Amino acid sequence: MPRSGRHKVAVALDQGGRISGHFRASPRFLVVTLDGGKAIREEVRENPYVDEVEREGSDALCWKIMEEILPEVRAVICGGMGESAFAGMLRRDVLPLLTSQKDAKKALDRYMRGRLRHEEGLIHRPRHPADLSEGESPHPGMSSE
Repeated sequence: MPRSGRHKVAVALDQGGRISGHFRASPRFLVVTLDGGKAIREEVRENPYVDEVEREGSDALCWKIMEEILPEVRAVICGGMGESAFAGMLRRDVLPLLTSQKDAKKALDRYMRGRLRHEEGLIHRPRHPADLSEGESPHPGMSSE
């Protein structure tokens, strides 16, 4: 169910402009202002922290992105995010919607019509480093290289 009234929704984008597989590793965000169920403004915001993904703690980086790049956003559409980021967004009254849909415009259209289905299985559960095979990233959907 989309939020009602005037609000902003962010779509996490990858390098090719499709929906990113991981929120904090997204190089940019499409931020759309919605009013009365219609998009009235669009802008792209760059993520200056994309190169810090492997160096900085995931929670700290997620909050830095939300507070500095997306402070007024009330909903986030992306292809995946960590469990603590998901719960933290809910606590901050931000609606996280995880989807396997890769087309940003289609996902936004579905969101505006109340038809974008959240896919619970795209929440990345914490993984202990001892359980990983050589070269495997502890963050699903992200490269370890």
